[in-house]
Amino acid sequence: MDWVDAGDYQLSLDGACGAPTLRLGPELESNLALPLNYNTAAPKCCHIGVHLHCFYMKECEQILESLYSSFPPLDLIVTTDTLAKKAAIEFFLCKYINAPWSQRLEVIVIANLGRNVIPFLREGMKFLKSCTLALHLHTKRSPQHKNYGAEWLDTLLQDLIGNTRRVNAIINQFEENPNLGLVMPRSRELVKHEINWGANFDIASMLVQSIWPSQKLDKMAPMVFPAGMMFWFKPKAMEPLVGAPQALCSIPIEPILDDGTALHAIERLIVHCCEISGMNWALLNYANNSDLETDIVDNTSDRKISVWQPEQEAYMQGIANLFISHGKLRLGLDEISRERDQIAQHRDSLEKSLEHTQQQYQLQLQAIVEHRDSLEKSLEHTQQQYQLQLQAIVEHRDSLEKSLEHTQQQYQLQLQAIVEHRDSLEKSLTEREGELIAIRSSLTWRMITKFKHIIHRFISSE
Repeated sequence: MDWVDAGDYQLSLDGACGAPTLRLGPELESNLALPLNYNTAAPKCCHIGVHLHCFYMKECEQILESLYSSFPPLDLIVTTDTLAKKAAIEFFLCKYINAPWSQRLEVIVIANLGRNVIPFLREGMKFLKSCTLALHLHTKRSPQHKNYGAEWLDTLLQDLIGNTRRVNAIINQFEENPNLGLVMPRSRELVKHEINWGANFDIASMLVQSIWPSQKLDKMAPMVFPAGMMFWFKPKAMEPLVGAPQALCSIPIEPILDDGTALHAIERLIVHCCEISGMNWALLNYANNSDLETDIVDNTSDRKISVWQPEQEAYMQGIANLFISHGKLRLGLDEISRERDQIAQHRDSLEKSLEHTQQQYQLQLQAIVEHRDSLEKSLEHTQQQYQLQLQAIVEHRDSLEKSLEHTQQQYQLQLQAIVEHRDSLEKSLTEREGELIAIRSSLTWRMITKFKHIIHRFISSE
């Protein structure tokens, strides 16, 4: 559900457990923003410290680059959870020549416990105690917010640091306002939905009773906290929260829930802590590209807002607007219900049509299957006939082959007999020819002899 207007505030059940959350409206946020004058000179002598908790190395290098390019001399403490990461961080730090953190630097390995909150309260506050002004940062990646996690970190760094002129303007505001204890970015639109108690109100209430017994959280009080857990502060303003880890029965271990833990509750008590210390807080206006190139003097009002003080009138106005919103929502739901009924009727009609179509399809499919079975039977019969015909052809072929083989054998025998008869005839002919020659020779000799005798007798008769 969207936030509804409640005077200068906004109210919604979004993310709430048990009660709506009251947050600052856009105009009131703008009025509470810190006036930054980019024309002011560099800040005077101011002991600045920075706590940076590093879990992700890529984001660590990005933050160190921002500090290097925009900050005056500072004390820097870096906390991380492994010796390997410590070595990588020290390597990153060594790359910078004349770095602003050269005056005092510590890199500490601690247990991976309590995200950036517990390292800040235990090690960061101890280190920053001697500083007059400090900045808390961490390598925010927000894996649960994959769609905008990287953009969230970029906008936080832009709003909190931006460039040298913006850093100088913020430091000068702290110097000019001794009672200013906390400055945090206005929540961007992409994370506005995070500004609520969520599942953390009861946990925060128990924590308040433990560390600040005289105070009591009120659900009707406005919810203001540095979403993303990065902010400028004076160490005195955060001192009342240092005892929070000791007040916890146990610190959540990884992996922790996305909401409803002591760490989320502590994050929502940052502004409460500042007010407990007796100091004031303010917001930082968005630092877009044009902001970083021009001088900014924001208009602010003298109105003071307390996160401890219930805004009953605004809260009840928001409740009334919620009822109106719910009424409109109900009308919308009724319209949706009617449309849903129409859709249901149309769906039923489509289902009936689909059922009829399916029946027709089944009948057609059945006819196709029967026709297929008939074709298969016909094919099977044809194949059987073909096999019988093929078998008959094969048998006939075998019979012809046998007949041909027999005929060839008979032919061979006849041919052999003919050849033998021819040979016999040729032999007989040869013998007859010899006899004929002998007879011819004998006749010739006789005839010659007789002819000689006739001639002789003829001669003798002469």
